[in-house]
Amino acid sequence: MVMGRCHMDSCWWWRVDKTELVKEGGPGQLFKVEVATTSADYAEQDVDKNGYPDFPAKNARWEKGGEAFMFCSKTRPAYIEYNLKDKTFMADNPFDEKGVTSGATEGVGNLYAYVCHVEQPPVLDMPPERAFFSVVLQKPTDIFNYPIK
Repeated sequence: MVMGRCHMDSCWWWRVDKTELVKEGGPGQLFKVEVATTSADYAEQDVDKNGYPDFPAKNARWEKGGEAFMFCSKTRPAYIEYNLKDKTFMADNPFDEKGVTSGATEGVGNLYAYVCHVEQPPVLDMPPERAFFSVVLQKPTDIFNYPIK
């Protein structure tokens, strides 16, 4: 189980069902990841008293999240997801130049840390302009050719 994010009396989690190395070399490793997600809402007074739980309830209902890709890289970390409407892949870096996520990217950043760094905080080496980048790809392996500026 991987904590996605808890915010405003609600939490969601990832479950990684399968991880497969697609390609590695030069700037990093590309993994295909099959995931499912679940979420739960909590009463404000329970959160105030007990905090958020680390794990979902044992009877949580998991929904297939499909497959995504993680590009494990110090210079261009990315979560890559298929965009059905445009029939392209969107690669998003969930980190700033110091390896910190924003609230909106925390869940993807946690999944990245789980897949790429065995739940350790990522150590990155990228310029500030690379922080939170997004790029459209025709296929996930195109991330290997994304230029470093």
